[in-house]
Amino acid sequence: MVSKTNPVIPPYRRAGHSLQDTHPAVRITRLLPMVFLGAFLAISGVLMLTNGLAPISLDPGKPLPNLDQVGIGAVALVTGFGLMLVARRKQYKVNRLFLQGCQAQGTVIDAWQQSDKNSTRYYVSYAFTVPRAEGGAHLVTHSEQNRELYDTVRVGDAIVIHYDPQDPDHCLAGATLPTRRQTG
Repeated sequence: MVSKTNPVIPPYRRAGHSLQDTHPAVRITRLLPMVFLGAFLAISGVLMLTNGLAPISLDPGKPLPNLDQVGIGAVALVTGFGLMLVARRKQYKVNRLFLQGCQAQGTVIDAWQQSDKNSTRYYVSYAFTVPRAEGGAHLVTHSEQNRELYDTVRVGDAIVIHYDPQDPDHCLAGATLPTRRQTG
């Protein structure tokens, strides 16, 4: 782990902290393998189901359906549709956040990278405040995996944060769009 600031691990980087998968602009490309695998499994499941059920007949002398193929086909079909549903749900949440969420100005508080044998992941942490309904402000700190942001910001830089007003911890750093509501 290499940090652009200090080597002390702050609370938002400790085990159990939720990190976003990637920046929204890249997220759809990360979801494509899941969608393609889901579609492949669903199509394979349908083909196996139709093959396994094809020999069904009411005539007692005719063969019974191939229950192995039917079972595997059903599992593949359900798994495939499940993967596609999960991918679509993730993308829907990001789209809703950017289209219906609020914006706030945040400050980059840390940037670091983590490497293993096969890859390096780049993270950025930021803090921003959101107004409370009862008055005052709520400070939110958040981290996300985001190579593009890591490469373009430094600790202390101001960035635009998109967040859900009902749940400000559901947020992403991103570029401003002219149709967004602005908040302090």
